[in-house]
Amino acid sequence: MSPDSVLVPQPTLDDFPEFVSIPVRVAQNARAWPDKRAVVCDGKSLSWRDFNRRVDKVAHALAGMGVSRGDKIAILAANSVEYLEVFMGGLRAGACVVPLSTMAAADALEKMLDDCDARVLFLSDQYRGLVEPCDARLGKLIEGGRVAFDFARPGWRGYEAWLAPANDAPFDQEIGALDDFNIIYSSGTTGLPKGILHSHVMRDMTAARFAAFDYGPDTISLASTPLYSNTTLVAVLATLGLGGTTILMPRSDVVRFLEIAERERVTHAMLVPVQYQRILAHPDFGKDQRAAARPGQGRLPGAVARPADRDLRPHRGRGGVHAGGQPASGQAAHRRQAGAGQRDRRARRAGQSAAPGRGRRAGRPRTADDERLLQAGRQDA
Repeated sequence: MSPDSVLVPQPTLDDFPEFVSIPVRVAQNARAWPDKRAVVCDGKSLSWRDFNRRVDKVAHALAGMGVSRGDKIAILAANSVEYLEVFMGGLRAGACVVPLSTMAAADALEKMLDDCDARVLFLSDQYRGLVEPCDARLGKLIEGGRVAFDFARPGWRGYEAWLAPANDAPFDQEIGALDDFNIIYSSGTTGLPKGILHSHVMRDMTAARFAAFDYGPDTISLASTPLYSNTTLVAVLATLGLGGTTILMPRSDVVRFLEIAERERVTHAMLVPVQYQRILAHPDFGKDQRAAARPGQGRLPGAVARPADRDLRPHRGRGGVHAGGQPASGQAAHRRQAGAGQRDRRARRAGQSAAPGRGRRAGRPRTADDERLLQAGRQDA
């Protein structure tokens, strides 16, 4: 079977009469709750008004470089407020975002960047060593298409300097329900990494359906795994789409997780099973976190602060602690293999009718992918 083969019949626009894209929802949230916190990371916080303004600036900056609807932009970085600015700004400009794994080898990253046809790459300093060996061969990047979040180097533009001249007026770009939202590459455990393509409507439907887990404007969601993982993204996008507050951790750390959960009165978190095991086993578990629980506002840390409940299960109706989440592919219908010959990429659509997974039982054996995801979170500091 060709890597470009359509595995299931693709939906039509008539199947999604109520589609509202995530970047449009972000702008709506800025109008509804301008002064409420939208994104927090390592002491930096942006209100919905300021976050939306910077998302518009990113979209204008990309458009000024010639990035247009359907083009790909890639991000290789640790979790940060700037990461989400670029992610949402790229989407608002009509681009498809490619969050790259920080655990991939340099040669695999080179193949991913070539495979996805990335025109712009955003990079943080700690991952320069993964890009420098192939930097001269990244011929698909456009002029000025190397943007550095936190370092200075010839040939790379500093993020804030790149962003500063951009207009912050509302950016107007038509986004279709079946337009490409993101490509997420698998870990490559069964061969070359595979690119999984998600559409805007698939991501919007997932966010909307997460209201069943009490996601909404009062949500305070804690993301402790990397943003290149779909497990992380399904929860982050639901929080952004429904007007909650997203707290990002640059690295996974049990003590910090419990401290933030208590201090911020976190209501939701998406965790992989190995994180549950380490939280439950930590000596600080259950000491003070119960005091932070708010009745009727999700299940974290209230549910996590029950030492007797060692066999945690994902909540099936209401509540905020989710185990496992969707696999890297979500329910995607298309798979692309890095290095295989794909030429007609604009024709690909994936996952538009996928329903969000219910998650996995937290007590299932940890997998190699779980360990890799957690290790990546620890290194992103």
